[in-house]
Amino acid sequence: DALNGVTAGRAGGFVVVGVDRFGRYRDFRRTGADIVVSDLGDLRMAGITPITDPLLLLDPDDDDDREGVRESLFTLGNGYVATRGARAYAADDGHHYPGTYFAGVFDRLSRQVDGGTVDEDALVNAPNWLSLSFAVEGGPWLGSDSLVVEPRGSTLDLSRGLLVRRFTVEDGSGRRTSVLERRLVSMADPHLAALETHLVAENWSGHLEFRAELDGAVRDNETTEEQLLGGDHLELVEADAGAKVAHLAVRTVQSQIVLAQVQRASITSGGAKPHGQRSRIGVGQHFTLEVAEGQRVSCEKLVALYTSRDAATPDPLAAARSTLEKAAGFAELLADHEAAWARLWARSAVVVRDETTAIQRLVNLHLFHVLQVASPHVVDRDVGIGARGLHGEGYLGHIFWDELFVLPMITRRYPSVARSLLSYRAHRLKPAQAAAAAEG
Repeated sequence: DALNGVTAGRAGGFVVVGVDRFGRYRDFRRTGADIVVSDLGDLRMAGITPITDPLLLLDPDDDDDREGVRESLFTLGNGYVATRGARAYAADDGHHYPGTYFAGVFDRLSRQVDGGTVDEDALVNAPNWLSLSFAVEGGPWLGSDSLVVEPRGSTLDLSRGLLVRRFTVEDGSGRRTSVLERRLVSMADPHLAALETHLVAENWSGHLEFRAELDGAVRDNETTEEQLLGGDHLELVEADAGAKVAHLAVRTVQSQIVLAQVQRASITSGGAKPHGQRSRIGVGQHFTLEVAEGQRVSCEKLVALYTSRDAATPDPLAAARSTLEKAAGFAELLADHEAAWARLWARSAVVVRDETTAIQRLVNLHLFHVLQVASPHVVDRDVGIGARGLHGEGYLGHIFWDELFVLPMITRRYPSVARSLLSYRAHRLKPAQAAAAAEG
């Protein structure tokens, strides 16, 4: 219940429970408490029994043949933007598929079919803001096939919109590093997302390098349709990297929408030497530091995201810079994000009477993903609900009649959201009628 105790526990590599007796929740979070309660009685011992909380989705995170499904289910979003639950160190390699999608951001490509030209609009995969990796003693970077990654399970906390992933990494010399990662796409501020990564050097001391990037070498490549189209929707507008902040702006080729991302990364451990790094494919910060055996190192990465579709935003890159300058750290961002999700659940929860925890969790999971694409942040953005939401590129992100399945729930709880979704239809009614007439 003392902040210096939290600091000491954090430095020792412990999971820290802060007991907030005097309304200092934010201070405990800022100091590094993993969990904050008002009384120890709020905790319960889980032991090795199954978790019975229907708002927790647990997964062994085995990086197996289900990885694509796992990435979709682990998607985090806020109605404005969503990011698939890909591993932060993974690139598009045919097995993993990072994807970040802005609602309403489409681009048109053409292809030749049977001697004719077919135009297709597709939801655009934005630069990958997740990208983060590390290397020990000048060895291979995390994500390399020469490293052994041992999953320790993941938790999708539906009540807080928080993805927690645990794993260990072992190199060819037997050096083991344990990793705890937490990520969010803010429901409090739709333009912010964050990644917090903790490392513990289990059995080694030496040189550690961190690399936190905005990866611009992305294309739409998840589906066969996109592969046939070519999937190259983005062109570079501006990129730069400094020791503390990096930014990247790209533009869609046909629709000419600018997508801007600005990143601020930092290492909490003393002695980390940062410098900006730019490559052909991205920008970011690179850190080097010396680590002692058993030491815990934390990296915090905050990203602001804007597009030129945003109202009253003539310069999305400047808007992203301004938002990031005002943003606090991960702990404060998480506190605001949790409060926003608490308000959503207070209005949206559906309790299934006399059913199993598994059924209730399934209902909660569906509600969670609906809220991530139909939150109050969609109001006045001129967007609809795609068949795959903002979770991937299936159906090229096209919007059919899927909101009919969710409008009854949305209309009763968020009438302004329902009105906005229906306005999206109304604005396109005449071209839809013309297209229907052309098809007979």
